[in-house]
Amino acid sequence: MGAMMSKKARLLDAPGLESIIYLVEGAEPLFGVTEPSAREKANAAAGRGFGQRLISRALPMPTLSTTAVHTQLISGFHIAHTQSTVHTVGLLVAMHTELLERGPPGGSQAAVLYR
Repeated sequence: MGAMMSKKARLLDAPGLESIIYLVEGAEPLFGVTEPSAREKANAAAGRGFGQRLISRALPMPTLSTTAVHTQLISGFHIAHTQSTVHTVGLLVAMHTELLERGPPGGSQAAVLYR
């Protein structure tokens, strides 16, 4: 838990950020408030997400949900929940495209320096 808190603190201290998006990948409903759709069940049956394949394990959904709630409510991050690796890649491509279209903060072409 210490590493996660350290990462959150560094993100919160980064200059020029108006909001932070924390990505959580998992086929089950994140906050456990809805019944999974047929698509979500198919995604779960199709295999594990990218991170789960790398480390061959996953957090239990109640733990992941609690962590996401804490990250959203206490740390103030926006939570993006993706259903699968394909969904994650699609989200990241869309976010990248949007950032390219918007350009650097304040219209400046200079890099934002981090201490």
